[in-house]
Amino acid sequence: VALKGDRYDANAFLLDAQQRGAVAALCNPGANRSGVTSMACIEVADTGLALGALVGTGGAALMGVTWFALPLMGQPEEVLAVMGGYWLAICVLMIPFSVLLVFKSAFEAVGRPWLGTGFAFVAVIVNVPLNYVLIWGAGPLPMLGLTGAGIGSLVAECVALAVAWLVWVRLRSLRRMRL
Repeated sequence: VALKGDRYDANAFLLDAQQRGAVAALCNPGANRSGVTSMACIEVADTGLALGALVGTGGAALMGVTWFALPLMGQPEEVLAVMGGYWLAICVLMIPFSVLLVFKSAFEAVGRPWLGTGFAFVAVIVNVPLNYVLIWGAGPLPMLGLTGAGIGSLVAECVALAVAWLVWVRLRSLRRMRL
C-alpha cells in the first residue's frame, strides 16, 4: 500500500517494490510508474482509507472463519443457533469500523481529536434506538432478537462512517489530506 503523507510518498517506491517481488500495489492516481512493468498498480482515491478497508475485510474474513471453530471451542449449540445473524453482521461491521479508525487517526493528526469522539457518539445515538426497534420489533418491523442487535450496530457504524466522510470532504482545513 503506497501511503502518501506531507513528508513522504510511497508511490515513489513502486519500482523498488516490484524489484523486491511485489506483484500488486494500491497506489494513488497518477503515481509514477516508470519502469513498473510486472506489478499491478490498483489506483484508489485514498490509499490510507483503502488500507483501512483491507484491514477491516481481513478482520471480517478471520472472524467469519472463526465461526466454524466455535463448536470446537465449546460454544453450546443453543447459543450458536441464535447468534448466526449477529455474528455475520458484526463480521461485516469490521469493515466500516476499520475505515472509521483511519478517519479518527487522520483527524487526530490534524489537531481535531474531538471529531473521532463525535463519530463514536453518532454511532451510539443511532445504535441505541435502532437496537431497541430491531431487537423487540416496532410497528411493521418484526422482532429480530440478537440478529437485530447486530444489524442495528452495523447500520449505526455505517452512518457514523458516512458522517466522517462528509466532514472529511467538506472541512476546508482537511483539504491537504485529500487528493
